[in-house]
Amino acid sequence: IRRWRQGRLRAPAEAVTPPPRAGRRAAVAWSYLYASPLGWPQLDVASELEVLQGVKVLRPEVRVATAAALAEALVSLVSPQRRPGVLHLSAHCYLGQLVVEDQFSWNKCLSGEALATLGPWRELGLLVFLGC
Repeated sequence: IRRWRQGRLRAPAEAVTPPPRAGRRAAVAWSYLYASPLGWPQLDVASELEVLQGVKVLRPEVRVATAAALAEALVSLVSPQRRPGVLHLSAHCYLGQLVVEDQFSWNKCLSGEALATLGPWRELGLLVFLGC
């Protein structure tokens, strides 16, 4: 990096663009979805959010992870205006399925096939998945 900043490391026929300075933040769209349905061990969402606030990035959009919220987040995070999009998902898993919440805070299990239909997963900038 030092040689690049000093101009001694260049790509042929290209202008040198300095790297971003420390402290400068990139515009990152970030959604934090969690599912902690009734009847299941409760996730410590408050502790996770406290740790994530220390990352010093834009404040995440925080929502309960329902199938609809997950689909909305995927579509929103891959829109050209919001790239790169980061989806942070904390939830339980059961027998190879993701456990999200329904509209009454009860569990709803989504298979891999069901998850694939929710949105453009491959276009996310980053997926952080914490499942147990």
